[in-house]
Amino acid sequence: MRQGHIDKRETHADLLADPLFAKAFAWLHAHPHPLPQAEAYPIAGADAYAKVIAYTPEHPDKSRFETHHQYVDLQVACGARPERILIADAANLTKTEDHPGEPDITFYATPAGESASIILFPAEFVIFDTERDAHMPQRLTVAQMKSGVQGENLKVVVKILRSALSPGLKL
Repeated sequence: MRQGHIDKRETHADLLADPLFAKAFAWLHAHPHPLPQAEAYPIAGADAYAKVIAYTPEHPDKSRFETHHQYVDLQVACGARPERILIADAANLTKTEDHPGEPDITFYATPAGESASIILFPAEFVIFDTERDAHMPQRLTVAQMKSGVQGENLKVVVKILRSALSPGLKL
């Protein structure tokens, strides 16, 4: 897992040596306020594409952790509110099922107790590698849970085919 800011090149400069990450970050800079649509935005054919998601954050107990098999997630907050994402090492979780109809997702049971989390503010990103970086996105922040204030938010998820990335690339 890696975090950074799309406007702070030092947080991802090494990734720009990879052609797919270079195209992904170029697309993000060219589309600072993308609109949700049914189809994915093309970046590099099936090797990289972007999904824009409008969502209402939910309580952490209303979802489960997930990992992906083929695609790395480059998730970018682009809405007006921060996004909380719960994180875990998939090796420490119990697999519950593969997503029916979506072969790239595996779900895991949420462990008892408090899970680690990160907060993404607008223009911040996180990269989740395949298989090991379990995540539960689109959760309410602690402040949102305490205040009861919530509303629709927006994010971009760029899917990048892991096998098409430069060999040895450190995520």
